[in-house]
Order: sequence, then structure tokens, then C-alpha cells
Amino acid sequence: MSNRVRIKQRVYQACEEVWYEQKFVSPIDVLLKGKFLQQAQIEDWRKGRITYLEKVIAGNLNAITFAMKCFREWSCNKGLKPSPTAYLSRTRGSRKELRFSKSGMPSIEMAYRTHYVSPQLIEEQKQKRKEKHEQFVMRIVFRLLIETQCSQCKRLLNIGRFVRVEENQLLCQSCVELSEFVFLPKGDPQLTTSVRELSTKFAIVLQENFVTKTHERQGLLVQPEILERANTVIEINRRAIELKSRKKQKKRPSLHCRILR
Repeated sequence: MSNRVRIKQRVYQACEEVWYEQKFVSPIDVLLKGKFLQQAQIEDWRKGRITYLEKVIAGNLNAITFAMKCFREWSCNKGLKPSPTAYLSRTRGSRKELRFSKSGMPSIEMAYRTHYVSPQLIEEQKQKRKEKHEQFVMRIVFRLLIETQCSQCKRLLNIGRFVRVEENQLLCQSCVELSEFVFLPKGDPQLTTSVRELSTKFAIVLQENFVTKTHERQGLLVQPEILERANTVIEINRRAIELKSRKKQKKRPSLHCRILR
């Protein structure tokens, strides 16, 4: 069996194993799994102790080049999509871009930095980012410091009311389906934490500070039933702690008994 056939087998097998474990493949993971690299060498490279990664990859330059060719071949045959990834050093101070090859040629560096991902995974990641962004946007409302009106229903909004900004328009609570929500001011970390743990829908309230020219957090808009439930949970926990404390005090002998002993 020729050396190239053995390299191809090692790379293909490594690709299959890495793919099975994480549903994407990268040159570093495959070279590590195929025993072309050791984990300690990768760590030294990331920390800047090794100038370029090819310096410690097992085999000569021709063998490394062929291994990378096999890696891309396997990825294309699998129908995976390229996804360039940044590799930054783990050194103190400014983090620099790590170097892979001896020559430093952009095309070779790009080959090492490119991961291959399934199209389905890419779409799932895009959808998750979209959902996260939409949730974040929905959860931000602003407390008014001046009177204005809702851009949609034209209702007068007094100082202290809450609005959501959407496409440069001010929308009242009713127009963004938050009319039933009540304001929970900041200042009670325990209650705020309990509400956020129990609730799947709430809004963060911000208010503009004209001095610092920033938006400061004022509290949350929450569902009344969630707020009531959170208060109940806190009260139950408080009573449980008091009961436990009383039981400990009953078990502890009094000072008079300790003196007699």
C-alpha cells in the first residue's frame, strides 16, 4: 500500500469520526483525530509558542498538502458547505491572527481556517440567530420622559408610559400586545430573578439619561400572574427557611442546660 493511500484512509476515517461527534469538520480536528497533530502542539501554537502550525504537523510538506486535499475532497463529497473561521492567539494583550503555513500564503491560510458544515446546520444556526434577535427586540421598551402619541393608534401617551420603538415609530403597549403587563421596578434582585425564571415573556424597561446620553435599565414589564406567582414562591421559600431555623434552635440546648452539664 502506497503512502498516499494510507494518508487518504487516515484522513477519511478521521473525517467520519469528527463528523459523527460534532456534525462539522475542520482541518485541525481532522489532523488531530488522524494523529497528524497532538493536542499539546495545538495548545502551544495557540499560545504563540509555535510560529506556524505546519512546523509540528507530522509528515513532509507534500504529505500535508495531500492530506488537506483529501480533507476538502471528503467534505465536498459529503455535500458540506465551507465556513471560514477566525483563529486568534490566546496570548496576553492584543490577540493576533494565528498562522498555519510556512509560506503564509492567503489561499493556504484560508484552506486551514475553513470549516465544513452541513447546509441544514447552517440554516438551523441562522434561524436560531434570527429568533434570538427577534426575542431581544421584542423585549425592549422605553419609559417616556415627555408626552407623545402612539404612531399606530394615535393615543395620547403621558410621561411615564411605556413604548416600543419599531422602524422609527413609537408604539404603545396595546399595539405591541403588552397592555396586560405591569411594571416591576428594579431594586428587588430576588423578585426580579424569580420572575425571569418563571416567565417566558417579559420586556426590559429602559429610560434615557440626558446627562450621560445613555439608556438606563428601570425594571421589567411582566405578566401580573407571573408576578403574583413569583411573590408566592419567595414567600414559601422564606417560610421554609424560618421553619428550618426554628427547628435548629429547638435542637440546640439552652445556655442554662449547657452550664448544668
